[in-house]
Amino acid sequence: MYFVCYYGFIVSLQCYSDLELKGAFGNFLFFKNFQNMLNLWFYLKKT
Repeated sequence: MYFVCYYGFIVSLQCYSDLELKGAFGNFLFFKNFQNMLNLWFYLKKT
């Protein structure tokens, strides 16, 4: 099975299968973690 892996806000690796990502909750978690990644990136860029 194909896995989408990405880093969450607390630098813990979270993997969701493509089936889970298709669900609304999976998409919400993915988007939330993506936002956190951007926030962390901007924060690190500022320091």
